[in-house]
Amino acid sequence: MFLSNALPGTNLDVEIYDALEGCKLAVLLAGATYGAITTSFSTYHELDFVLDEEKPFYLVKMCERWQEAHVRGKFGKRTMYKIWMPGDPMPDDLVADIAKKMGRSAARRLRGSSVWREGVKCRVRQRERRGLGGGGLESVVEWNGIMNGMRVG
Repeated sequence: MFLSNALPGTNLDVEIYDALEGCKLAVLLAGATYGAITTSFSTYHELDFVLDEEKPFYLVKMCERWQEAHVRGKFGKRTMYKIWMPGDPMPDDLVADIAKKMGRSAARRLRGSSVWREGVKCRVRQRERRGLGGGGLESVVEWNGIMNGMRVG
């Protein structure tokens, strides 16, 4: 699992591309603005990289409808996804579903990790957007109250 400790406004492109290249499964947390070009590196670039490199991915849809037509076109109606709306608790089966998609060895590793243990709190919350790209709201993921530093598009 890749969690960035970079501060808002930091140029993350190299760090994120390296993490995506090295991952066995990309978990895409895709809110309404997922796929929009917002900075020099954005979820637009993330999505293109994942699809161009033919990386396996697990899609978490965090909105009723994606604003970007190209995202709706690329995912289409045939792409499977898990729904997790901002403000809602993490779906009980989310980690198990991701582990299942990664394979049995990943499921065994996750069972012993803090992600799997009871009491781990994960939530998505809205906040004012900071840094490049200006105002508006963004969603951030928090694990046990600590932001992962990654915006949910």
